[in-house]
Amino acid sequence: TWPKQLKEKQSYVPFEVSEVVWLRAAAMSKGDITLVRFIDIAQYTGTRLAKIAQISQDSVVTKNNVMRLQVKEDAKTDASSNRLVPVAATLNQRVDLAAIPVPSKDDEGQAVGKRFGRLKSKLGFGSLKVFHSIRKTATTVFEQAGVSEGTTADIVGHEKGNITYGLYSGGTSLDQRKTAVDAFETLMLRKETEASSK
Repeated sequence: TWPKQLKEKQSYVPFEVSEVVWLRAAAMSKGDITLVRFIDIAQYTGTRLAKIAQISQDSVVTKNNVMRLQVKEDAKTDASSNRLVPVAATLNQRVDLAAIPVPSKDDEGQAVGKRFGRLKSKLGFGSLKVFHSIRKTATTVFEQAGVSEGTTADIVGHEKGNITYGLYSGGTSLDQRKTAVDAFETLMLRKETEASSK
């Protein structure tokens, strides 16, 4: 049986990419730039709401001209802690990650989550689609882009379900993750373009 909190998250369903585009546009029209930033980061990294709230310029690591986000050590799971996530070029264009200040309040994520909840309800989304659903959208696009489950797990911070990789592997290389993010980004942008043309 799943723990109660995880069981609830299992019941959430992913947004379609077109729905994320709609939500982002609605947040932008309200002038809620912080919410737009949270949506962008979730869409292009699959990062959890609470971890997005902790991202600052100190989270940005650049090596060999590749920008990466470093998730803090106190993440929810061991798989999430201290991982490096290559930054898609589109995300870097939309969010000036190097200029994000250190969060001024510990509850910023909760406040953004509440605003997102009001916004998505106003747009007619029910209880099965929440901010965490954007994480599921990202994971879905990784799968549809042909990225292996193990590589996706290392990017979004999921535990690996088998003994060989879960217990024995040191994880995928940053080059593998960058290649995966590039494939993911190509498909995500195509889906965004299709959504905008409808």
